[in-house]
Amino acid sequence: MNTQGIINKKQWTANYVFSTIINCFLKEHTCWHKFNHVPQHDPALASYMNESANFELIKIKDASSEKEIYCAVDYFSPTGRHVFRFPIISRNSREDAFGNISLADFIAFVEQINDAENTVLADRVQDSLANTNTYINYAESTGKLKTINKAIQSFIEAEQSLLLGHQMHPVAKSRMGFNETALIQYSPECSESFQLHYFLAAPNIVNEQSTLETPVSSVLKETLLKDAATSQTIKDLINNNNDTIIPCHPWEAMHLMNDAQVQKLLLKGHLKYLGEAGPLFTPTSSVRTVYSKDFPYMFKFSLHVKITNSERVNLERELWRGYDISRLMKTAWGINLAADYPQLEFVSDPGFFMIKGEDNAWIEGFNTVVRINSFYKEAANRNVSLIAALSQDGIYNQPARIKNIISTIAGNTDVSIEEAARSWMRKYVQVSVIPLVGIYNQYGLACEAHQQNVLLEMDAIGYPAKLLFRDNQGYFFRDGKADELLTHVSDLAERSMSIVPEEMIHPKYTYYILYNNILGLINAFGVNKLISEYSLLDIVAEELEAIRFKDSTGFVHYMLNARDWYLKSNLVTTIRNMDEARQPIENPAVYSDYPNPFMYRYCCNGLIKPKTKDVLYVKYFAEQDITITLRAFDMSKDLSMLHGWFNMEHTKAFWKMDGPIRELEEFYIMLMDSDHSHSFVGEINGEATFTMEPYWPMRDSVGKYYDALPTDFGAHLLIAPTDKNKKYTMQLIQVVMEYIFNQPEVGKCIGEADVKAKPMHMLITRVGFKFQKVIEMPHKTANLTFCEREWYKEKFPNASILEPALSDLV
Repeated sequence: MNTQGIINKKQWTANYVFSTIINCFLKEHTCWHKFNHVPQHDPALASYMNESANFELIKIKDASSEKEIYCAVDYFSPTGRHVFRFPIISRNSREDAFGNISLADFIAFVEQINDAENTVLADRVQDSLANTNTYINYAESTGKLKTINKAIQSFIEAEQSLLLGHQMHPVAKSRMGFNETALIQYSPECSESFQLHYFLAAPNIVNEQSTLETPVSSVLKETLLKDAATSQTIKDLINNNNDTIIPCHPWEAMHLMNDAQVQKLLLKGHLKYLGEAGPLFTPTSSVRTVYSKDFPYMFKFSLHVKITNSERVNLERELWRGYDISRLMKTAWGINLAADYPQLEFVSDPGFFMIKGEDNAWIEGFNTVVRINSFYKEAANRNVSLIAALSQDGIYNQPARIKNIISTIAGNTDVSIEEAARSWMRKYVQVSVIPLVGIYNQYGLACEAHQQNVLLEMDAIGYPAKLLFRDNQGYFFRDGKADELLTHVSDLAERSMSIVPEEMIHPKYTYYILYNNILGLINAFGVNKLISEYSLLDIVAEELEAIRFKDSTGFVHYMLNARDWYLKSNLVTTIRNMDEARQPIENPAVYSDYPNPFMYRYCCNGLIKPKTKDVLYVKYFAEQDITITLRAFDMSKDLSMLHGWFNMEHTKAFWKMDGPIRELEEFYIMLMDSDHSHSFVGEINGEATFTMEPYWPMRDSVGKYYDALPTDFGAHLLIAPTDKNKKYTMQLIQVVMEYIFNQPEVGKCIGEADVKAKPMHMLITRVGFKFQKVIEMPHKTANLTFCEREWYKEKFPNASILEPALSDLV
């Protein structure tokens, strides 16, 4: 036995899960920054970086904890799922010595800073990790692992290939409730098959709704009676009763047999348990939805198993939601929608079963959705895959599936990998996001089109051809179309509660179709080094820009230009032990702000990412006979000087950055490696006199306190001399303003000086700034001021500044 190989494989899985937890943490918290410079005043950290050759780090430090955590970065992603090098290290902030931090200790840190009152996160992570190991080991022992990421797969092969799970969920493979036997038998990752269990229910306790010509209960009855394997006892029971046949998941059937209401129904004869019978089914990626290529319907069962954050029980409103959309699809509304958008196929949920207990309440364990089987018989081999499987990493040293697909396309069509990747993503956007936005505008329909609800059919070459949406629980309608929709189905949404205000839809729809779909794919391309993620973000932005003026809802503008998206926080939701399915429909989980990744299009590199440390701007003032220059901050020669400036008495009160040089160095490393600010040094006749720190409100905290535009930029000024004859304040601020306005990405300049800094407020109004309002920020009360180019030109008509280049995009 290769013991070392087993250990290494377990470590690979542990590192994968650890990486997922870190990425979830970074997405949902702000107490971290990039750390890509070797410090001169932190010898222990410098030694670690030099000896390990890890020169790109993420530092995590929360104010409530003394722990500092450093994650070495192998790949930093603009869409937020980074790849790390292990081990992860940490230290107490009062000490120099580093040590490795384990997954368990990192989880304890996360629980501590989130004031966790339980160990739910630790328990579920451990369950998810153990299950992931089980699935990988099972796939390896059966030979399935060798083909898990092959380019062409059938529907069920792709459904059962997701061994690692959602890459931005901390407990993607948690299945709380399954024992080891049930885990193997009923998990899609293990590809097992099983018969369903059946009950006979008296008609008066059954609610079966269906838009089909033949109810599914009748189809089941005929199937069981024709099946030679069905026992004569079961056939006799079916034939001698007018009861309704109710299918049930085997695990849930055993759960229900212990339910008090079910036992009462059984005792009175209103319910009869038939046991297992009929054709074999196999689980799809959701675990509770089962499929057979030889049966025309799938079943989405209730399952009292906690999968990720929810006990997977079909709620009554969810059953009616599928039924509502199925009815609607049969009207002129649905027929026209299908004709207008042939690149989308909606997998219908045309009916459901419910059973009422002796207490007159519906027994949730029987709540079952009926789904059309779009992969029945000959259609079973359609090259269709859920997006989550396309985004999955390669396991161990195997290439990822998306890499296999793109490599195959490139090889078969004689194009480069990058060209194949660009074409693939553009085609995907054209069969997914663009029609979904069109349908939302034209028909008012939105859907939870996330990685597991969306299936992609690929053509013979491997390019996206058609999008399939399943899971009718995820349909909802914007209220702006309510009157029109009700003319087609008059009682639409009465029980499904599926008509929703548009202001609620835009953030959540963005989460589903962009963050939890498109960005996952973009990240997979980047991680697998197929193409730059920015190139693919450009393609998505181009396609959305092309339809922006056709969008009457403001949804496209929100996706492209909102400062932050409002996204679900899976990690914190888990910590709070929230069952999403049972939370209020308006707020089913914890949501938090997340920086819009499309904002990079507006970033001004001349201010935020200067390419050189040489002089960037020069202006001569003849009257004063002075030359003022601006250059980028140079850590090696400027840090000590700035440390002296920040410790001068007149700067301490407003800047609050006096203290040890080691702390100042860390601040400037954070600043230099950030995407929201930088630092420049200004010299007057060759003598360093001031610093200018431009900032971008789209990423700087000030942007949360007013309606910031992507083209807004501001700057903080520190003028070192106290001698009025050496300050040349008016001249240096002209240099700053003209450098800023000579960046074509800049729209207007903003200021937010402390209300106590009256001299600065008076100064900036002299160069064209106009007061807007007072804003309350955590660290100060500030005067918000704006300066447009024309306002500055009114003050200085001879100033030479560029016109903005991006105003038409905002």
